[in-house]
Amino acid sequence: NLKVFRFEPAEVAAMEAQLKREDLSESADIHFRFALGKAYEDAGDYDRAWESYHAGNLRKRPLVSHDPVGFEVRHEKIPEVFSRDFLEQHAGEGFESDAPIFIVGLPRSGSTLIEQILASHSQVEGTLELPTLGEIALSTGRFRRGRQDYPEAIRELRGRDFRAYGQQYVDDTRIYRTLGKPRFTDKLPNNFSFVGFAHLILPNAKIINARRHPLDSILGNYKQLFGTDQNFTYDMTELALYYRQYHETMKHWHRVLPGKVLDVHYEEMVGDF
Repeated sequence: NLKVFRFEPAEVAAMEAQLKREDLSESADIHFRFALGKAYEDAGDYDRAWESYHAGNLRKRPLVSHDPVGFEVRHEKIPEVFSRDFLEQHAGEGFESDAPIFIVGLPRSGSTLIEQILASHSQVEGTLELPTLGEIALSTGRFRRGRQDYPEAIRELRGRDFRAYGQQYVDDTRIYRTLGKPRFTDKLPNNFSFVGFAHLILPNAKIINARRHPLDSILGNYKQLFGTDQNFTYDMTELALYYRQYHETMKHWHRVLPGKVLDVHYEEMVGDF
């Protein structure tokens, strides 16, 4: 994680020498290429930087699992399930806690900065990128008729289910809340897929969408070697398709839940905190 690190020339030369080894592991090769991309970019050598980032991504992509077709199919079903009528029919049935503040969007779009600003408030605790909401959502069809997957399984839920899932989210995330403050942030960006579900199970939760210019956002992801997950970021076509799906999904949430999601634009935020 090299955001502010600067390499010395001797370190750059040492990494370049490592890449010439025939016994270098695949993981080490990938890490060196992303690191050299950063070093070349800092030096203003953008052609070599791009070559290094691109080579690192090409080597990383076969090692991770991402199904762009399955992702697209799931998100095409979201507007069918989470219609305005369905959301209005079940309004207010969830757990009444107002503690959670969800920060959604894409990685590299300013979500960490938003969290830092919020966590500077005396009543807000910053936690982590929590997988809890998605895990609960994806589990909804496990014991239901036909074992339907998310999002279709949501149609089978009733008020008591929404309330119970909201209570489960609050209970399961309590382990990450060590300061005892009234509110806390959950900044897993991929939760944009679950905004409607979050609204149903936690109607009083706040939801913030971290927005950034698509070229900056996509490039920022392509330059980043993530520790885990975010497997859509290692192929340019898949990255672009993922962004389009995110953008269309957020437009749907704005249509069916007007005023529920606050868009925070990175470019405006860094100019005026």
